[in-house]
Amino acid sequence: MYRSAIIVGIVKAAALVGSGAAAIYGGLGVLQALSLYQGSRALWNVNLWSTLVLVGLVTAALVVWPGIVFGKARAGFPRSTAFWLLAAALAAWPLAKEFVAIDACLDAGGSYDSVHAQCSMSTSHPLIPLHRTHGFFIVAAAVAALFAALSFLSSKLRSAAPHSAA
Repeated sequence: MYRSAIIVGIVKAAALVGSGAAAIYGGLGVLQALSLYQGSRALWNVNLWSTLVLVGLVTAALVVWPGIVFGKARAGFPRSTAFWLLAAALAAWPLAKEFVAIDACLDAGGSYDSVHAQCSMSTSHPLIPLHRTHGFFIVAAAVAALFAALSFLSSKLRSAAPHSAA
């Protein structure tokens, strides 16, 4: 039992160091993208590196505090599930806002400039896929939705599990 506790501690420490290093490396990538690139390439690089920061920080949070996703079993709708659903909705909001802006621009006969997030009636702009301009928000919404599902399922499975009398 003692040996397995040491191994679990080492694995947790390694995961924490690795996720922290990934978050720092991603943060430096964001700074590089902001200072070296312009236009759609800057958008793509900032989204890519900020997604790495998000994944690193989420991994570190799960190692330090697994209860953030796998909360306590409770009857009714779990609070952690509501939190993660709210986080998913907040992360998806810029995506929905962008979809509406693009649609309104195209309906008016314009061309949407994804780099500057504005409609142009005179200049035609190339299509930049949404994952290149809003990749961070796509990943953040997906991670939050996944955590909401895991939180809900773990709460329901724990509340349905038979309790053993010790």
